[in-house]
Amino acid sequence: QGLGPLNRPISRWLVRQVLPLCTAASWRDQSSLDRSRRWAPRLPAQMAPDPVWQMPPQSWSGGGSIVVCWRPTSLLDDSGWSVLLTALDELAAQLRSPVRWLAFHQHQDAVLFDALKDRGLIPAALAARSSTIVPRSIETVFATVRKARLVLPMRLHALILARLTGCPVAALSYDPKVEAAAEMAGVPWLKLDKLPSAARILSQWLASADTPADPQTIEQIRTQASAHGRMLDQFLQR
Repeated sequence: QGLGPLNRPISRWLVRQVLPLCTAASWRDQSSLDRSRRWAPRLPAQMAPDPVWQMPPQSWSGGGSIVVCWRPTSLLDDSGWSVLLTALDELAAQLRSPVRWLAFHQHQDAVLFDALKDRGLIPAALAARSSTIVPRSIETVFATVRKARLVLPMRLHALILARLTGCPVAALSYDPKVEAAAEMAGVPWLKLDKLPSAARILSQWLASADTPADPQTIEQIRTQASAHGRMLDQFLQR
């Protein structure tokens, strides 16, 4: 996992007290590793990609829908959502593709499309092209993204699973962990709290569509992710 976010002084104080008592720590991002080394310099610690990268890679076929894996977020007001949705509407029109809203976390994401529609934020043409998918298994996620022309994730693990399938991906970051994973996988990304214009977003998305992942990069990440398991084995045998 990552260390944080730790926004409150009491949270930071508590972690500072507990972290030195740990046997070892294996983090998934550089900022967590750096902080743990400051707070617990004697703690054996390392960094490796998120363990989900170790799932078996899939085969991307392309030619299908645009897959949106978005979540409710306080970083976007109606104006921010309108910028994203305008870009998505134009992207779907230019690619002539349906839009699948993949509700990765059902209790949060499944109602997002209807909520945005009720607020009058979804253009009519985009609404007509859209449908929501609530996955009941990892296999459903893979089946949804396998034929995608482009996956637009906010969710970290949606990004990882899509990239494991070799899908074209352009990420939207609500948290540094998403940015870190995107950088590692060679995925273009945008910060939700610093969105450019709809035209610039559209330009990035069009450039990313139908461009699959580099298999060698994905395999390299998968190999690096095995370091978590090696550390676990090392300390369990003591």
